Amino acid sequence: MKKITFFIFVISAFIFTSCKKTPADVSKVVKVSYPTIIYSGGQFFSIPVGGTVPSVTVSAYDSTLGQSLNVVQSGTVDNTTPGLYILQAIAKNSNGYTTTGAIYVAVTNISPTVDLSGNYARLSTPDSSIVITKEANGLYQSSDIGGALSLPIVAYFAQINDSTIVGPDQPTDAGTLSISNGAVTYSPDTTLSYHVVNASFGTQLRTFVKY
Repeated sequence: MKKITFFIFVISAFIFTSCKKTPADVSKVVKVSYPTIIYSGGQFFSIPVGGTVPSVTVSAYDSTLGQSLNVVQSGTVDNTTPGLYILQAIAKNSNGYTTTGAIYVAVTNISPTVDLSGNYARLSTPDSSIVITKEANGLYQSSDIGGALSLPIVAYFAQINDSTIVGPDQPTDAGTLSISNGAVTYSPDTTLSYHVVNASFGTQLRTFVKY
């Protein structure tokens, strides 16, 4: 009888001990999700020098958490100076995950008939192929700004006159990136050349020919 009683006591003590929880046993499950930035009125714009700067409303929503979020915007547009102006938009959810977006405004008097869009090959890498897409007058997206097969990075540039392209600091998958000494020629083929300013790329001049 004593043995049975002792055995029951041990089992009871074990159950009591194993079920007891302390605050340290409780962990918070954090959902990994990223906000979606929503542009009301568009993301890509082109205005002539002296033209009216577009008004764009930016909002953000995290569908996983069901949260409408504030968006922090930065940057300005100088409509008196030709160039590409990039306005950053950053949204953060309650778990601390952020999404960075951007609005692109080209200020240029380039003729709307000029079109650099198409397929290009980098001279030093014949097997490379990049796609230039026209987003607005004088404003373009490159599918691979460095022409690097191992590191294709999307970036944007603007044509501000017949022979000059510019690409200021902008957010990319390789971090902040820009181009310098950007030039375009048309004979015998349309050719783009520039330096990529980013730690992941070298300092050589990159030349691309339309085909």
